[in-house]
Amino acid sequence: MENKEKVIRIDMFLDLICEWCYLSKTILDTVRTRYPIQMVYHFVEIHPDTPQGGMPMKWHSKDPARFFATIRAAGAPYGLTICDRYIFPNTHDILRVAEYANEHGLAEPFIRAAWQALMAQGRNLSDHAVIEEVAKAAGLTAEDVQRALHLTQYEKRLTYNAEYAFASGTGGSVPAYIIDGKYLLTGVEDDESWAEILDKLMES
Repeated sequence: MENKEKVIRIDMFLDLICEWCYLSKTILDTVRTRYPIQMVYHFVEIHPDTPQGGMPMKWHSKDPARFFATIRAAGAPYGLTICDRYIFPNTHDILRVAEYANEHGLAEPFIRAAWQALMAQGRNLSDHAVIEEVAKAAGLTAEDVQRALHLTQYEKRLTYNAEYAFASGTGGSVPAYIIDGKYLLTGVEDDESWAEILDKLMES
């Protein structure tokens, strides 16, 4: 029997540069509207060694076109779109702003806007002008962006997120999820697997 008072908390560890995070969340989003879910986001910088302004995608992947084709094919049943991208951004600054958005209840629109810019349009999330556009689309201002970049608390939040991810058993990989405070899930699951997991939790 369904427990109508139950709320399932899902903590997601992600980096905005991560195509697998994009795919995984896209799949989860097709399912989660059917369940009482509270999403909590923890932004983790997985490529801190990337040059500050980003680098050519070919430096990160030997065959970018093949890689993007793989993501595109896996996401097609869920309406995912992704372009062939030539820039691999450094996400340190935009993740600090993402944490600011998170603190102000705007994580969801910020993630959507960032992925629209990066995944759909191939724009460089290292560029502060792009970061400001993403922030504005999510409901923030240029002043908010500057505040996020100058206050040390958001830098500390990224450090905390990385430590929390490792302590939770993710090994630092993303996407990763802690479900209901008990279960660790890493990688990408299809919609049927998510539905099975969530159905079991609703019955417990």
